[in-house]
Formats: sequence, structure tokens, C-alpha cells
Amino acid sequence: DGTLLDDDKHISELTFKTARELRNQGVYFCVATGRPQAGIEKNWTQWQLDELADVVIGINGAMIWDQGKREDVYFLTPAAMRQIQEIFDPLQPKYYIYDLEHVYANENDEKAKELQRINQVAYRYADMKKLMEQPQPKIALHFRKEDVAKTHDILEHLDQPLFRGVYSGVDFIEFSDARVSKANAIKLIAERYGCTMNEVVAFGNEGNDIDMLQEAGLGVCVANGN
Repeated sequence: DGTLLDDDKHISELTFKTARELRNQGVYFCVATGRPQAGIEKNWTQWQLDELADVVIGINGAMIWDQGKREDVYFLTPAAMRQIQEIFDPLQPKYYIYDLEHVYANENDEKAKELQRINQVAYRYADMKKLMEQPQPKIALHFRKEDVAKTHDILEHLDQPLFRGVYSGVDFIEFSDARVSKANAIKLIAERYGCTMNEVVAFGNEGNDIDMLQEAGLGVCVANGN
């Protein structure tokens, strides 16, 4: 979204043609997204991912589809989610949890509806504390505008071995296992395909793309970058 897709959530003819020409020349093409499994599978045919991509990375690196076969990497542990709560609960954020097919929240508010629309997943009501007793691919926190500066300060000085947080919006932070990132997933795939990170060109537009752009041999922030 915002990098590969246009404003109508489509891949332009020029982009598709360029990617296909590169693949014909032996260049591997990978799509990396924060979307969960259901949001990717619903668009698999429309985006022509079988023709476009060798590899698809989902949930910011927590899942990988390599030639159509899915593998889970690392999920957040209950201990990690308890720590996130202890740190951020004083700011009273709203919590959203993603699994493979749904976004869970304790109310279907405007942000939940936005996440459903963007990720193309169904909403489910949930007792968030109970849901956090099981490993989860990703949780997200939505903060009040007046608390954004505080969250930036906390996240900037946060050094936790169990989890990492990245911005996917000014007031929205996504948390994953500390070992999960688009960059780490790409490293894994590059090694598998006999490439180094110096041979990788990456494009991105959001906070969850930063590490990927930094680690790639050439990192490109597109013109509409946040």
C-alpha cells in the first residue's frame, strides 16, 4: 500500500510490466507487506502475485510465502505482550490484534473499520487480555493525538529483547517479536536464493519499511513516503 499499489489499490500496468521484465532477466521480486494472510490471499489473483513475485512477506516479516508455500517465522509471546501493556497502558491506547484472518478489538470503532478495509480482514470482538495469553503475529496500538509526542519519546528510548515497535501511521504503532522485521525476512530469503543484502534494492513509504531501506544495498523511499 502506497509503494507497490496505486491509490485505487491496484498495480499499474507499467509496474507489473517492469517487474515481469526484471524477473525474465533473472532478478528475484519480493513483495513485503504488513498485511495478514487473509488480506494477501484475497488479492492474490487480482495482483497476479503468481506472475509478479517469487516471494511474499506478510505481517511485517512474521510470515513468508516462498513460491506459494507459507511458513511462520516468529510470533509475539504472552510475556512480550504483557510488557507492552505495562509500558503503554498509562497512555490508554486502543489495542488491536491481528491473526491470520481477523483483526480483533474490544469495539468496532472507526480505527477497527479502517484496519478491516486496509487489510481486507474481518473484525472480531475479543477479550484482549485473554487473547494475549496466546502467541500472536502482531498487535497494534492506536494513541490519542495529544499523546503522540510521548509515544515517540518512549519508543525512541525503548530497548526490549522480546519485541520491537514500528510506526505505520503518526499515531499507530505495530509491535512484533524482536526478531521480526521486513529486513530480517529479506535477509533470510536472500540467503536462500544465494544473494547478499548488497544486491537488494528495496522500496518503501512507511515506518515499518525503514530497517529494510537501511539494510538493502539501495533503499528508496518513494515520493509519498511518510
